[in-house]
Amino acid sequence: MRLLNEVGAIDRALLVALAGRRVPRLLDRFFRSVTHLGGVTATVGLALLFLADPSSRPLGFTFSLAHLLSHALAQVLKRTVTRDRPETHHDTPASLITPPDAFSFPSGHACASMTTALVLTLTISSSLGIALVLVALAVGFSRIYLRVHYATDVLVGQLLGAASALAAVGLLPA
Repeated sequence: MRLLNEVGAIDRALLVALAGRRVPRLLDRFFRSVTHLGGVTATVGLALLFLADPSSRPLGFTFSLAHLLSHALAQVLKRTVTRDRPETHHDTPASLITPPDAFSFPSGHACASMTTALVLTLTISSSLGIALVLVALAVGFSRIYLRVHYATDVLVGQLLGAASALAAVGLLPA
Protein backbone atom coordinates (compact mmCIF):
# COMPACT_ATOMS: atom_id res chain seq x y z
CA MET A 1 0.00 0.00 0.00
CA ARG A 2 2.87 2.36 0.78
CA LEU A 3 4.28 1.88 -2.73
CA LEU A 4 0.90 2.74 -4.28
CA ASN A 5 0.68 5.89 -2.18
CA GLU A 6 4.18 6.93 -3.23
CA VAL A 7 3.43 6.27 -6.91
CA GLY A 8 0.18 8.24 -6.56
CA ALA A 9 2.06 11.17 -4.99
CA ILE A 10 4.61 11.16 -7.83
CA ASP A 11 1.79 10.93 -10.41
CA ARG A 12 0.02 13.94 -8.88
CA ALA A 13 3.25 15.95 -8.62
CA LEU A 14 4.02 15.31 -12.31
CA LEU A 15 0.53 16.33 -13.35
CA VAL A 16 0.59 19.50 -11.23
CA ALA A 17 4.05 20.44 -12.57
CA LEU A 18 2.91 19.94 -16.16
CA ALA A 19 -0.29 21.93 -15.56
CA GLY A 20 1.73 24.77 -14.06
CA ARG A 21 3.81 25.35 -17.18
CA ARG A 22 2.92 28.28 -19.40
CA VAL A 23 2.28 27.04 -22.94
CA PRO A 24 0.68 28.53 -26.05
CA ARG A 25 -3.07 27.91 -26.42
CA LEU A 26 -2.27 26.26 -29.76
CA LEU A 27 -0.74 23.38 -27.79
CA ASP A 28 -4.04 22.88 -25.94
CA ARG A 29 -5.86 22.61 -29.27
CA PHE A 30 -3.21 20.29 -30.68
CA PHE A 31 -3.49 17.81 -27.80
CA ARG A 32 -7.29 18.02 -27.82
CA SER A 33 -7.13 16.86 -31.43
CA VAL A 34 -4.38 14.24 -31.02
CA THR A 35 -6.17 12.56 -28.13
CA HIS A 36 -9.03 11.52 -30.45
CA LEU A 37 -6.67 9.24 -32.41
CA GLY A 38 -7.00 6.81 -29.49
CA GLY A 39 -10.77 7.08 -29.29
CA VAL A 40 -13.50 4.69 -30.33
CA THR A 41 -14.37 6.58 -33.52
CA ALA A 42 -10.82 6.34 -34.88
CA THR A 43 -10.23 2.70 -33.94
CA VAL A 44 -13.63 1.37 -34.98
CA GLY A 45 -13.49 3.44 -38.17
CA LEU A 46 -10.12 1.94 -39.12
CA ALA A 47 -11.34 -1.57 -38.33
CA LEU A 48 -14.39 -1.08 -40.54
CA LEU A 49 -12.25 0.27 -43.39
CA PHE A 50 -9.96 -2.75 -43.21
CA LEU A 51 -12.89 -5.17 -43.01
CA ALA A 52 -14.76 -3.54 -45.92
CA ASP A 53 -11.98 -4.16 -48.45
CA PRO A 54 -11.48 -7.87 -49.25
CA SER A 55 -7.74 -7.36 -49.76
CA SER A 56 -7.31 -5.95 -46.23
CA ARG A 57 -9.90 -8.13 -44.51
CA PRO A 58 -7.30 -10.41 -42.81
CA LEU A 59 -5.71 -7.26 -41.36
CA GLY A 60 -9.19 -6.12 -40.30
CA PHE A 61 -9.74 -9.33 -38.33
CA THR A 62 -6.34 -9.08 -36.64
CA PHE A 63 -6.87 -5.38 -35.94
CA SER A 64 -10.35 -6.04 -34.51
CA LEU A 65 -9.17 -8.92 -32.33
CA ALA A 66 -6.31 -6.81 -30.95
CA HIS A 67 -8.71 -3.99 -30.07
CA LEU A 68 -11.26 -6.36 -28.59
CA LEU A 69 -8.54 -7.79 -26.32
CA SER A 70 -7.13 -4.39 -25.37
CA HIS A 71 -10.55 -2.89 -24.67
CA ALA A 72 -11.65 -5.86 -22.58
CA LEU A 73 -8.45 -5.80 -20.52
CA ALA A 74 -8.61 -2.04 -20.01
CA GLN A 75 -12.27 -2.11 -18.97
CA VAL A 76 -11.80 -5.02 -16.55
CA LEU A 77 -8.92 -3.16 -14.91
CA LYS A 78 -10.87 0.13 -14.81
CA ARG A 79 -13.81 -1.57 -13.10
CA THR A 80 -11.55 -3.51 -10.72
CA VAL A 81 -9.08 -0.81 -9.67
CA THR A 82 -11.59 2.11 -9.78
CA ARG A 83 -8.89 4.80 -9.56
CA ASP A 84 -10.46 8.26 -9.57
CA ARG A 85 -9.61 10.76 -12.30
CA PRO A 86 -6.97 13.37 -11.39
CA GLU A 87 -9.42 16.27 -11.14
CA THR A 88 -11.18 14.64 -8.17
CA HIS A 89 -8.20 15.41 -5.91
CA HIS A 90 -8.18 18.82 -4.26
CA ASP A 91 -4.50 19.39 -5.11
CA THR A 92 -4.86 18.61 -8.83
CA PRO A 93 -6.00 21.13 -11.47
CA ALA A 94 -9.23 20.57 -13.41
CA SER A 95 -9.07 18.60 -16.64
CA LEU A 96 -9.03 20.43 -19.96
CA ILE A 97 -11.62 18.10 -21.52
CA THR A 98 -14.58 16.14 -20.24
CA PRO A 99 -13.39 12.70 -19.08
CA PRO A 100 -15.17 9.79 -20.80
CA ASP A 101 -15.94 8.04 -17.50
CA ALA A 102 -15.18 8.18 -13.78
CA PHE A 103 -12.18 5.87 -13.73
CA SER A 104 -8.61 6.68 -14.64
CA PHE A 105 -6.60 3.44 -14.55
CA PRO A 106 -5.59 2.38 -17.17
CA SER A 107 -5.89 4.84 -20.04
CA GLY A 108 -8.10 3.36 -22.75
CA HIS A 109 -6.97 5.95 -25.31
CA ALA A 110 -3.29 5.15 -24.67
CA CYS A 111 -4.11 1.45 -24.87
CA ALA A 112 -6.04 1.73 -28.15
CA SER A 113 -3.47 3.97 -29.84
CA MET A 114 -0.59 1.64 -28.97
CA THR A 115 -2.65 -1.35 -30.12
CA THR A 116 -3.23 0.38 -33.46
CA ALA A 117 0.42 1.40 -33.85
CA LEU A 118 1.82 -2.05 -33.15
CA VAL A 119 -0.71 -4.05 -35.17
CA LEU A 120 -0.02 -1.85 -38.20
CA THR A 121 3.74 -1.93 -37.62
CA LEU A 122 3.82 -5.72 -37.30
CA THR A 123 1.50 -6.46 -40.21
CA ILE A 124 1.89 -3.71 -42.80
CA SER A 125 5.07 -1.73 -42.48
CA SER A 126 7.86 -1.84 -39.98
CA SER A 127 9.36 1.21 -41.72
CA LEU A 128 6.35 3.26 -40.54
CA GLY A 129 6.68 1.77 -37.06
CA ILE A 130 8.62 4.61 -35.50
CA ALA A 131 6.12 7.20 -36.76
CA LEU A 132 3.13 5.12 -35.61
CA VAL A 133 4.62 4.53 -32.16
CA LEU A 134 5.42 8.24 -31.86
CA VAL A 135 1.77 9.04 -32.62
CA ALA A 136 0.69 6.50 -29.97
CA LEU A 137 3.08 8.08 -27.46
CA ALA A 138 1.66 11.52 -28.34
CA VAL A 139 -1.87 10.23 -27.68
CA GLY A 140 -0.70 8.90 -24.32
CA PHE A 141 0.98 12.19 -23.45
CA SER A 142 -2.14 14.08 -24.50
CA ARG A 143 -4.12 12.23 -21.82
CA ILE A 144 -1.71 13.51 -19.14
CA TYR A 145 -1.48 16.99 -20.69
CA LEU A 146 -5.28 17.26 -20.75
CA ARG A 147 -5.29 16.16 -17.07
CA VAL A 148 -7.63 13.19 -17.47
CA HIS A 149 -4.97 10.57 -16.62
CA TYR A 150 -1.88 10.08 -14.51
CA ALA A 151 1.40 8.97 -16.08
CA THR A 152 1.03 5.44 -14.67
CA ASP A 153 -2.45 5.15 -16.20
CA VAL A 154 -0.93 5.90 -19.60
CA LEU A 155 2.08 3.62 -19.13
CA VAL A 156 -0.06 0.63 -18.15
CA GLY A 157 -2.53 1.39 -20.96
CA GLN A 158 0.29 1.40 -23.50
CA LEU A 159 1.69 -1.88 -22.14
CA LEU A 160 -1.77 -3.48 -22.39
CA GLY A 161 -2.09 -2.21 -25.96
CA ALA A 162 1.32 -3.63 -26.88
CA ALA A 163 0.50 -7.00 -25.33
CA SER A 164 -2.87 -7.14 -27.08
CA ALA A 165 -1.31 -6.31 -30.45
CA LEU A 166 1.36 -8.98 -30.04
CA ALA A 167 -1.22 -11.57 -28.97
CA ALA A 168 -3.57 -10.81 -31.88
CA VAL A 169 -0.80 -10.83 -34.49
CA GLY A 170 0.41 -14.12 -33.03
CA LEU A 171 -3.07 -15.65 -33.17
CA LEU A 172 -4.25 -14.20 -36.51
CA PRO A 173 -1.31 -13.12 -38.64
CA ALA A 174 -2.69 -10.79 -41.29
